[in-house]
Amino acid sequence: MNSKADFMNEGIKLEVLKSPNAKKRYDLMEGDMLIASLNYPKRFTKSASVEIGNKRWQISRSGFWKHHYEIISEQSPYSKWKLDKNWRGLVSLRMEDNRQFNLRKKGFWKTTWIWVNENEEPVIELQSCGWPQKKRGIITVFSRPDEATIWLCTIGWFMLLCAEEDAAAVATPGA
Repeated sequence: MNSKADFMNEGIKLEVLKSPNAKKRYDLMEGDMLIASLNYPKRFTKSASVEIGNKRWQISRSGFWKHHYEIISEQSPYSKWKLDKNWRGLVSLRMEDNRQFNLRKKGFWKTTWIWVNENEEPVIELQSCGWPQKKRGIITVFSRPDEATIWLCTIGWFMLLCAEEDAAAVATPGA
């Protein structure tokens, strides 16, 4: 049986799979079980819907020079969050239960992002596997997964995809 230390080191691994049937849909899977999905209504848009069980949220990125993210809940309580990036690329989020989380890039070369709590302890690590593959990434959850943790996984994955698309647009000649 795994100890708590083993769990904190290994965590729970969720695979991010790109759906072959939809233009732009990502499913977070634990084995064969669907945990959450991120569904874009159009291919080249910076907005998506997050589905976890029977709950939904809308997330979008807007702003020209300084991007910010807006998240709107479609169920009660009808919460709305506005997340700004600071000059170092850090995004801070305070949950409804007053827990504080920060999303930041880990390392320099790899596309890995990490959510940390107010004690700077890693909670979630998001790692992209590249564009053309069906398996787009691995999300490691270092705490006991609950709805809020899974929600952070989907929000973080949306932000990671926005950053990858921005980097690809800058790197493309003539763009």
